[in-house]
Amino acid sequence: NWAGMSAELRFNGQARITIPDTMTGSYTWIVVIRTSAAAVDGDTLDFTLESGLVEVSGDTGPGADVIVPTITIDANAPSGWTALTPVGWQGDQRPTASIDVQDLRSGLDVDSGRYAFSTNGGGQWSSWAAATVAGANGTQALETVTATAIPFDSDGPDTEILVRFEISDMLGHTAVSSDYGIGIDTVAPDPTKTLAPIGWVNIQRPDVTIEVQENTSGMDEASS
Repeated sequence: NWAGMSAELRFNGQARITIPDTMTGSYTWIVVIRTSAAAVDGDTLDFTLESGLVEVSGDTGPGADVIVPTITIDANAPSGWTALTPVGWQGDQRPTASIDVQDLRSGLDVDSGRYAFSTNGGGQWSSWAAATVAGANGTQALETVTATAIPFDSDGPDTEILVRFEISDMLGHTAVSSDYGIGIDTVAPDPTKTLAPIGWVNIQRPDVTIEVQENTSGMDEASS
């Protein structure tokens, strides 16, 4: 009997059905809450009471309330990619890279972290591989996604050696990061160029010069 019943909805709070009379036993009401328009994060929503499921067991007592589970709108994927490491040139062709990301609604699915990489400036990408994610499922904190020992197996500038990350929230919304460059140089400068002077000299403190070539990260002149 729906006579005398009332319903109240609080956005991001609770849907409340008020029962005016004492109820004994087990009862089921069908209650669905439907928005009048497409719902997105941050919208003010108008709701229509239409169908759903609420179960009441036992003696609720006069004017008792039946609480419908909290309704939360999560329309967006994780965001806020920040704090990429490493930064600058690396001397390892299989570096570990990490980045922070966050989801403020349903929270991160920490088992969904993945990464992919390219060694030709994004012309071709590897398959997605598993990355580790800090925190527990549903975390809304800023968490770190880590790709361990990325197998670039190649030297190159940060315009060529790229990595991207992917993660989902608990509702399955998936976010893919921007492409991040990591410069890799594992080859030392080549000193086998022109040496001067050559042969015998007639002074005990001659000036000696040599040409050195560095083709990737460039020369650190302060180290010479």
